[in-house]
Amino acid sequence: MSVLGKPIKYYPLSSSFMLVAIVGSIITWIYFDYFGPTWGFTLAMFFVIMFLSGMITMTRAPPTEDHMEALAAHELPKQIRKKKKL
Repeated sequence: MSVLGKPIKYYPLSSSFMLVAIVGSIITWIYFDYFGPTWGFTLAMFFVIMFLSGMITMTRAPPTEDHMEALAAHELPKQIRKKKKL
């Protein structure tokens, strides 16, 4: 994708960003009547947009070095020796 001929750059967002979007959406939908229709709709749209941007980031953003180290296997699995039956 491109905007005005320049490719779009996607930056990784933190996992807490996605958590806030999910929890905020749930709380907004539960207390929609308490906030009133204007604030309820505004908060719901805000958290839905946050959730969508988190989903786009998860699928399009390149992994950073910090993420790659966290995902890498640092130790080889130990061989489990089978006990011989006597």
